[in-house]
Order: sequence, then C-alpha cells, then structure tokens
Amino acid sequence: MQITISYPEIERFIQTHYQRMMKIQFVDSQTFAVSYSPYRFMPSVQVHVRIQNLSEETVVLVYNGRRGVNLIIRGLLSFMKEKINTDFLSVDSKRQIIWINLNSINGIDKAYQYITPSDIYFDQERIHLTLEIR
Repeated sequence: MQITISYPEIERFIQTHYQRMMKIQFVDSQTFAVSYSPYRFMPSVQVHVRIQNLSEETVVLVYNGRRGVNLIIRGLLSFMKEKINTDFLSVDSKRQIIWINLNSINGIDKAYQYITPSDIYFDQERIHLTLEIR
C-alpha cells in the first residue's frame, strides 16, 4: 500500500493546527529540509532531517545541529507537548537524534495492529510511505 503526502499539505496542516509557519523542501531521497522562523521578523533557521532507520515500530531521524537548532527543536517540542501527547517522541539533542515510536502515536495505534511500514522516501514534491498488511 502506498501513501503519499505533499509538502504543502503538511505545511498547511501545521499552520492550521499549530499556528506555525514552516517550509519543507526536498534534499535527497532520505533527507528533507525544514525552515522555521520562531518569530515573525526573525530570520528562519533551516534544519536538514534524514531518515536513519525505519523499522516496524520506530523511525529514527538525525538532524544537523547548526547554531541554535537544538534550542529551536527543544522549543518546538515544548510547544507540541502543550498541544498533543508527545510520549511517542524521544530526542537526544547531544547526538541530534529523534526517535518516533510508531505504535504509541494516538490515533495510529489501532491501524498499526493491521499495517506496518516497510519504506519511506522523499521526492521533489512529496513524502512516499509504503505500508504492508500484517
């Protein structure tokens, strides 16, 4: 089963639900860039995020740690914790790694009993996720 989602669709979702403007761009098949400005008149900060590993239960992401990136990521996670349950996320800012525990994401956990991810990659316009039926 193939699921695709465009970068503008993700950007609109984040804007609508979290009132944050982000820009997502393709870098390569395993990497995307996220640009974010914490304040309206502040220059944006860009973070490259790469899929390091995808297993049945976990997605492991690594990000670049340019100056200030760790502070922004901690701020975003703090903001997210106020809006949603973030128990599915673990972040090691020293090693610049994010773990996403897929079967702990509220709303996905029920579907996850029947499907499992087998591949994820990026192209110029969207994210592609391949799922297999268990």
